[in-house]
Amino acid sequence: MNDNGVSRRNVLRGTTLGIILGATALPEAASPLLTGTAWADSGTSPLALSIDSANPGHAVSPQLYGAFFEEINYAGVGGIYPELLRNRAFMDPATPLEWYTPDEIPRVPGVFGSALQLGGGSPAQYVLAPDGVVSSLTDFTIAAWVNPAEIETWMRVFDFGDGENVYMFMTLSAGSAPRFAITLESNGNEQRLNATDALPLNTWTHLAVTLSGTTGTFYVNGEVVDTNTSMTLNPSSMGSTTQNYIGRSQWSPDPYLDAIVDEFQIYDYALTAAQIQALQTSAGGSTGGGNVLWYRFDEAKGDVAEDSSGNGNNGIIELTAEDWTEVTDGGVTATPVLDTSVPLNSALTRSLRLDFDGVAAGQRAGMANDGYFGVPIVPGQTYHVSFFAKATSGFDAPLTVALESSDGSTSYASAQVRGIRGEWGQFRAELRVPRSATESTDGRFVIGVDNRSGHVTTVAAGASLWLQVVSLFPPTYRNRLNGLRPDLVELLQGMRPKVLRFPGGNYLEGDTLATRWDWKQTIGPVWERPGHQNTAWGYFSDDGLGLLEFLQLTEDLGATPVIGVWAGYTLDGTVTAAADLAPYVQDALDLVEYVTGPINSTWGAQRAADGHPEPFPAPYLEIGNEDFLDGSGSYEAYRYAAFYDALKAAYPDIQLIATASVTSRPMDVLDLHYYESESWFETASTMFDSYDRSGPLIFVGEYAGTVNAGSLPTGFLGNSLGEAAFMTGLERNSDLVHMSSYAPLFANYGHTQWNPNLIGYDQVESYGSTSYYVQRMFATNVGDKVVPVTASTTGLYYSATVDSRTGRVYVKIVNPNDAAVTTQLTFSGKTGRTALIEVLANADDTVGNTLTSPDAITPTRSALSGTGGVFAYTAPANSLTVVTVSPR
Repeated sequence: MNDNGVSRRNVLRGTTLGIILGATALPEAASPLLTGTAWADSGTSPLALSIDSANPGHAVSPQLYGAFFEEINYAGVGGIYPELLRNRAFMDPATPLEWYTPDEIPRVPGVFGSALQLGGGSPAQYVLAPDGVVSSLTDFTIAAWVNPAEIETWMRVFDFGDGENVYMFMTLSAGSAPRFAITLESNGNEQRLNATDALPLNTWTHLAVTLSGTTGTFYVNGEVVDTNTSMTLNPSSMGSTTQNYIGRSQWSPDPYLDAIVDEFQIYDYALTAAQIQALQTSAGGSTGGGNVLWYRFDEAKGDVAEDSSGNGNNGIIELTAEDWTEVTDGGVTATPVLDTSVPLNSALTRSLRLDFDGVAAGQRAGMANDGYFGVPIVPGQTYHVSFFAKATSGFDAPLTVALESSDGSTSYASAQVRGIRGEWGQFRAELRVPRSATESTDGRFVIGVDNRSGHVTTVAAGASLWLQVVSLFPPTYRNRLNGLRPDLVELLQGMRPKVLRFPGGNYLEGDTLATRWDWKQTIGPVWERPGHQNTAWGYFSDDGLGLLEFLQLTEDLGATPVIGVWAGYTLDGTVTAAADLAPYVQDALDLVEYVTGPINSTWGAQRAADGHPEPFPAPYLEIGNEDFLDGSGSYEAYRYAAFYDALKAAYPDIQLIATASVTSRPMDVLDLHYYESESWFETASTMFDSYDRSGPLIFVGEYAGTVNAGSLPTGFLGNSLGEAAFMTGLERNSDLVHMSSYAPLFANYGHTQWNPNLIGYDQVESYGSTSYYVQRMFATNVGDKVVPVTASTTGLYYSATVDSRTGRVYVKIVNPNDAAVTTQLTFSGKTGRTALIEVLANADDTVGNTLTSPDAITPTRSALSGTGGVFAYTAPANSLTVVTVSPR
């Protein structure tokens, strides 16, 4: 079988635009429960649905409805893991070695004169060119010298556009070699020029692209490496672009450039091959330099890239985003430095050092952290502060910790901590915001020496303070240390998921081996977790939400864990050789022992030391993620088999999930992913009706209606109803479809890498999307046996189940049309006179719930009277209805 569908990686990167449907690709095996299709046109007569509740069929999988967590959209950090301080341990690779102001951004030696270093410890992150700088160009040349310290896939030399659909870029690596691309319709419709060879590191390389008419030419070091004579797009096709970056991508998860850049030039004509050659030996070549824009980067320092073309198209050099910023009041000076010589331990190998130039009366010197898009200030709430600190000999000043407005003008709460000495110590404090305060999502946390009022303890010039794991927590679910955000846990509980898949997804794989999810680095005290760069989605994870926290969440939800294990494949296409796979197979074996092992086993003892002596339920293990994208064939050839053989030998009853169809070993469960349109999901509602029952069980591990939802963090009703139609098919075929989960789960509103999502939130508020309510209505209204349903004609999507213990029957009816459908529901068996009705509906199905209108569309409940097991019901336009009937 080969029923892999479309992955999020494919949607975003355009590597696959179609889908292989199991219903057509596999031999048919008719389901005995279906006596008709689940769709068609109601006409003028009531649509009759006959629900044969007296003769139920096969069992409903008890794990049919679940949830899938991936660290994307700040779902963990900045989300359900409520640590309020970003980069608390200063381990984010983007942490500057020194702190600069914009006017201090330095220059470095270049090919001709000076150059600008982007990334690599430099305070400069990228350059922003003026709006519309290329909007008038048809023919053009863009050229630059680059000297990369590191090359990651999709690092941009430049990217001019207005978002993820309209853009023109040059990347150092589109997988291996440089690429130029331009499109008006996202990555699936790019017109491209591709180099053939990877660029060397720490070496100057000249890159240039020209367009003359419809002929595009790519040059590397003055030599032609690719030509495309069918380039129908040009910069003027894009209109007046507003995001014109040097060193940054339009798509936020892509890595920033880590390279020195020199002589960035734009011309309004295509240079000849000879003119490109001339740029190899002089800054302006034979033409005198770019006549639209020419950044030579020869300024002494500062945040302005001066335009030498004479057009005044100066660029703004943006500082590397700093999670921690200096706070100096009253004329004091203090210098923060990232100190790699004073680690806290072997995991946290650097600390923040603050060098004081003296702190006298009326002065304050410290560091501030704005958290994840602002520290929330909640009236009446108590916050828990903890940190590690040490200082030079003679330092005896107390440290003040405080919650303030972002500009420091309002102080909401403060506390003092004493006893900082010459060795590392851990300190704690509480901050209580008064009830009279005004709620805000725009606060900050400050730690430092504050002599502006009260008792003054001066700090001598030359004194230094070191900080590590500076943490600020609000109240957590069940008041656990290192716990989770209560409102998000409660929203999850409302779904009653029976499985929780974690930790991803692309997040599991990472772009590189070093940035994969390594579960062993996510257990133990948080001050022994180094964190890692989430290269899949473009931000740092401190791994406070680790394996144990995930497992505790499954326990809180009453869900079975579905744990992804890294299986030798990274997002950059690197495949681990068979001879090198053994350590990662052992990691998977150790993981199962950590989850289920007795406390006298090695990893069971570690779990107990971490605070949970009782074993967790046996998990499903998912071997890799979306391995159908591995073009090498290694998943079939040896990777899946290596994990299967070792895990089944040690744990014969463990259930293993394959992420691509294989024949080398049996598949207990096969994971399928679908990101499609409303109409696709409606059509696919019958895809499992005639699916081959002789193969593995199915886990629809990721699915969502995504079309037309790219700018909507939590989607809209129309796509949700498409998903509901699809789910009726999952429920009817739950002898085959064993598990399912919508994806992604969480969205930090306004800070997403992927839309739509199931649950939205900011620092204070949270809400469910229309898809959330679809999931909740299905999962909370389901029996243990499927009930056959027949229809007099078509017009609706439907499924029915019965609870064998209570006799209660649940019927789901989806009407995705813009007109109501009159129905007559007839139940066999002993049926009461009253049906309970729950409806999710809206006249406009393009509307969804948002942060400002979180309850725009929510379920309503009512009752319906009937007689003799017959009920007349009108399914509203654009609706999902659950009809619940109890026996009399």
